[in-house]
Amino acid sequence: MLDCHACIRTCIRTLFSNTLTLSALSARSTKAPPRNSLQLSSWPQRRYATDIAVAQSEYSHHGQPIKLQPSTQAIERDRSVPPKRASLEQELRYLKDPLKLANNTVGLLRQDDHTKALELVRLASRDVACTVSWNHIIDYDMAKGRVTAAVKTYNEMKKRAQPPDAQTYTILLRGLAWNADYGQSTSRALSIYQSMFAENSPVRPSIIHTNAVLKVCARAKDLDTLFNIAAKLPTKGRGAPNNLTFTTILNAVRISAWERDRSLKFEDEEQYATRRQRAVLQGRRMWSDIVGRWRKGDLTIDEQLVGTMGRLLLLGYTPQDYDDVLSLVEQTMAIPRQVPRLDDPARKVHSPIPNTLLQRKVRKELCTDQEMQGSDAESSYPDESVESGQDHNPRLTHGSEFDSLPHNGLTVISHARPGCSTLSLVVDACVRMHAVRPAKDYWSLLTSAAPPMTVVPDAENFHMYLRLLRLTRASRSAVELTEEMASKSELGVQAKTFRIAMSACARDNRNLNAYEAATRLLKLMIRSLEEPDLKTCEMYLRVMGNGIERGRGWRTLEQGLEELKPCVANLKSLLAYGRIHSEDLDSANTGGETDVGDVYQAENKITKHERVDLGEREVSRISRVAPPGRSDISDFVRTMIGAYDKMLLVSGEAMSAKTRHTCRTERSRLAAWVTRSVHNAAEGAREGRRLRRER
Repeated sequence: MLDCHACIRTCIRTLFSNTLTLSALSARSTKAPPRNSLQLSSWPQRRYATDIAVAQSEYSHHGQPIKLQPSTQAIERDRSVPPKRASLEQELRYLKDPLKLANNTVGLLRQDDHTKALELVRLASRDVACTVSWNHIIDYDMAKGRVTAAVKTYNEMKKRAQPPDAQTYTILLRGLAWNADYGQSTSRALSIYQSMFAENSPVRPSIIHTNAVLKVCARAKDLDTLFNIAAKLPTKGRGAPNNLTFTTILNAVRISAWERDRSLKFEDEEQYATRRQRAVLQGRRMWSDIVGRWRKGDLTIDEQLVGTMGRLLLLGYTPQDYDDVLSLVEQTMAIPRQVPRLDDPARKVHSPIPNTLLQRKVRKELCTDQEMQGSDAESSYPDESVESGQDHNPRLTHGSEFDSLPHNGLTVISHARPGCSTLSLVVDACVRMHAVRPAKDYWSLLTSAAPPMTVVPDAENFHMYLRLLRLTRASRSAVELTEEMASKSELGVQAKTFRIAMSACARDNRNLNAYEAATRLLKLMIRSLEEPDLKTCEMYLRVMGNGIERGRGWRTLEQGLEELKPCVANLKSLLAYGRIHSEDLDSANTGGETDVGDVYQAENKITKHERVDLGEREVSRISRVAPPGRSDISDFVRTMIGAYDKMLLVSGEAMSAKTRHTCRTERSRLAAWVTRSVHNAAEGAREGRRLRRER
């Protein structure tokens, strides 16, 4: 029995249910021992590349094979190795249509099979016009951050007689904008953009390509190149700048002034403020040109452009910059101002400006900077020089570039439609001016307007309004607004939400009912968040302390400490076992299977993790607060121990013996936990030092 290799192969196939690969079987058969001493258990061991082959070579002590589950790892092709040419040509027989070839390329890229997709497109380039398929591969490389490979694919595409189209250049320039940290992103973008002006270029550049290359310069913070490209654009006709062009330029100016310049190591606060104010003045001059084009009908203004200019004005340090935001919204969206202008005498009655803001002035050298004035030859300001002894430019001080357009009945001007960005902008401007009543009026006006102009607030709008309520010490309104957010599943609440609302309760220290509002907020946090927020719990202890100082009894501390017990237990569990996310539990229940996703969603995946988005609304996204450390939790528990001591001291004889014994027991338990925690931390540190010395 089993005298030949064929018999051995047949028996092994029967035992393992055809789960072994043919290459493994052939390798196994070549190592058969002599016929007279053939025993399966005495075969020499061999290392295998796949886990399934290793498991199939192991046997139990009784000589019975281990039952194995079918695995796809043994039959999957190695995607890093290009497939055979014959199989590709066989597959191309059914992909003669460029549309089918493009769809097949997208399907392969969704499976991250870049090698096969590229080889198929290379073979198809001999007979089929497959520019679209090449575009998909270039887009895939750019989305993965492989800029050099994408440019190499673009050059190979031209060598194989596949002329690039307008979408090809758009994909290249957009991908370079995604990968702005690439060292040669600006130079490569300029090279590609300038090649489109050549006589033999198959595609002429449009404003879409210009906006893409401007975005590359903006993300690379190369303002000189950006303004050089923008200066060569025609005023009218094909290639004239549109609203996205001005949005990109204004955003680039704002980000360059907002971020600290690392090259200026000795830049103090005054120089930083000067640079920011220069950016505001530069944006004001640009806005005069934008309004002129808008009045002539050569430009359309949208909410994105208005929001960009408004955020640039908020970089300023003067009340006039903040007040001009409201004039900007009135000019472009026909939303009436809810507060008089600064130069109106009625402003002092309705909403006076605090003295701390009035002391801020534009520096004299900002308005007399000849370098900035000479850079705008076509500015609508005839003379922006400032006389000696004058700190403000009169035209800039009164915000004349944001005056409402006259309605003569001959021209129809289309205004921008407000949205969540506009609501956040006006509330932010009012908060900076300490104009509480106008901010509430804007909120009521925009959220309860007619259906075409209704604004549905998002989470960031609610957070901005919570800051306004914190400014006014409206603890009850802050808690009610947080409960409204928690009731809307599409919004959700974050740790940031409870921090802002609880800080409003802490600021409302003269209100005896602030403790009840804070307790409602704490219970809502326990129900809404997966884990309690440590900063919110600390502020809740502060609210309890304020209640004691304002005449509330010791039972306030007793009730508050009782409410904090679940939070303390959860924080201890978090410190002991770590954080478990709900998505991890879902992944464990489903076996860890996830969808690959569409390759064309790569743009959203990239822009989601960028620090600054120059083309969209800037929203501060806080994904998840970092878990507190051992020392932070220990400090919080020590604060609770101090609260127990204060309660035992203040209560005196009013507290019953049973309640006093319970409080002392709970205090001792917390103190023992702190002692163990500090001891374990010290032991861990000593053990770590010992292991480092042994290494």
